[in-house]
Amino acid sequence: MFKVVEHTIAADLAASGTFDVSYPDGTNAGTFRGSVGHIIATKGGDKYTSPANFTVSFGTSNVTITSVDMVLDKDVSNQKNLYVQFEMVGENDGSPSFDRAMERVTAGVVARINLGAPDTADANGYIESQDLTTAGVFSVSTTVAAALLAAALDGVADVPRNVVAAWTTTAVLTITGTDEFGNTIVESSASGTTLTGKKAFKTVTNVETSVNITSLTVGTGDVLGLPVFLPERSVILGELQDGVMLSPFVDKINVPFFINQTDLLAPTAAALVAPCAGYITGLKSVVQVAITTGGAITVEANTVAVVGLSVTHADADAAGVVKTDSVERIATGLVAAGDDITVTPAAAFATAGAVNGHIEIEPLHVLNGTLVAGVDTEPTATTGDVRGSYDPAMACNGSLAFELLVLLADPSYRGRDQYAG
Repeated sequence: MFKVVEHTIAADLAASGTFDVSYPDGTNAGTFRGSVGHIIATKGGDKYTSPANFTVSFGTSNVTITSVDMVLDKDVSNQKNLYVQFEMVGENDGSPSFDRAMERVTAGVVARINLGAPDTADANGYIESQDLTTAGVFSVSTTVAAALLAAALDGVADVPRNVVAAWTTTAVLTITGTDEFGNTIVESSASGTTLTGKKAFKTVTNVETSVNITSLTVGTGDVLGLPVFLPERSVILGELQDGVMLSPFVDKINVPFFINQTDLLAPTAAALVAPCAGYITGLKSVVQVAITTGGAITVEANTVAVVGLSVTHADADAAGVVKTDSVERIATGLVAAGDDITVTPAAAFATAGAVNGHIEIEPLHVLNGTLVAGVDTEPTATTGDVRGSYDPAMACNGSLAFELLVLLADPSYRGRDQYAG
């Protein structure tokens, strides 16, 4: 399914150049969320596809097109007049997915991705501990082929998964191999002494270092590769472990706080850490020690006040007095796991008092495992996997079987070409 808009460029377009296109009538950014494979055709018959030839950014009022290698001349009528086809989540056969047109309704493909029952991660499964020189000479096995052959995996992973490595002496380590479809893939570490890879290798064929290193081990991690491009977390409808659907929802979480008399009168905020991603929607405060002169208590997320969320204790509030407040899910209350949250008493508190209570967080739809979305920009040796990756909540052990239930815009889309060096 798709929508088409005509556009005439006002200036020449070169690689990395941009131009803005109006949305097709009746559409906006949400219409095209999660879609891939957009097309631009010139009236001269040239055809360009995203993301190979251009990338797309859906803005508030228009769509920004950025050229990768698309070159257009505004003075040539067959180049300046364009048909821009924006794909939508749904069947990718150029025909409607329903018997009749249905505005604001799209059909996707529900699929079950089988990730297998991956073996336990093996930190030296590719290369057992030995030194490596910049000339590619291994201290025990001499050649990389011999080093791979001598280790447990013989250079071949049981399933597509990330590579891990450790060594001494600061260096950049570069891994070369293939993905599950046989495409060459290259990944480099940052300058340091470890690598926890982001790309999913099915085979490892070469290991190189920027300086001579010692005690090098190379093996597998628990981050699993995907056979199809996943653009964002929302396309995952469910996670399965041994055929059982894992619950994606968590009840509201109460995060407790206590403000003793010294801190209440100072005033000093209670510092908390968000246990999950979600919205701060509630505040409850209970008087622990009778308050002489009262005041307000507010909540901040990353130093920004959660608008509308506060309670006020009156003068002479006795022990046991409860104050509560709540707000809807609002932008100022949004937190990510690990964010700073403060519960702050006003300067008005005086003489005596102490309070305890909790803030309430409504978690976002959360995955048990961790999805890293596919890289939809030009890949490099240090970017993530072009299709994305999934790290199960439970460690791989050769017995647990993992699957994902997903909604796909185009089940045949495998993402951009792998970075091959």
